[in-house]
Amino acid sequence: MRRCRLPMRLIPAILAAAFIGCPTQAHATVITGFSSDFTADQGVPFTIQQVAIFEDDNPAAAPGDFLAIIDWGDGSPTSSGFIGISDTEFPVLGNHTYVSFGDFTVTVTIDDQWPGTGEAVVTSNAHVNAQVVPEPSTAILLVAGFVGAGWWTTGLRRRATRSQDRETTPSPAASPARRARRPIRECG
Repeated sequence: MRRCRLPMRLIPAILAAAFIGCPTQAHATVITGFSSDFTADQGVPFTIQQVAIFEDDNPAAAPGDFLAIIDWGDGSPTSSGFIGISDTEFPVLGNHTYVSFGDFTVTVTIDDQWPGTGEAVVTSNAHVNAQVVPEPSTAILLVAGFVGAGWWTTGLRRRATRSQDRETTPSPAASPARRARRPIRECG
């Protein structure tokens, strides 16, 4: 029987190749997601608010073990969600500003990062209220009108004063002292 001898320098590479791709004792994770409907206001930032909740069957799971991607349902780019912790549940929090009002379907995808294998897709509903533009009150209009009228009459007074000054003050070109300084040309 002939034995095969391997050079010592190849042994670490062979061992590394044998273990690459071999799963470790990964926990077959089951992620269960729950919707979390919410209300937002048009044009107002929706900051660090809950958009979904999920549970993981691994009791040792931590927020850093998961990745959440939020599709806000309004055509804007997706964004990463923040994973919090509350007893045995993990809330998914997000930031967004809705440009238009209406009802939107928000889709949250939760992935268990390696070596976990779980994934959950949760659909929540967002109701976005229309932006409220306050009607100006009568008191504000009266004050604005008074201030505006005062500015207007002040401006008219200034213009009138300037035109009166022009009429009473002779221009420098016509003053006798100015005429005396000009050289006299002789025609000839």
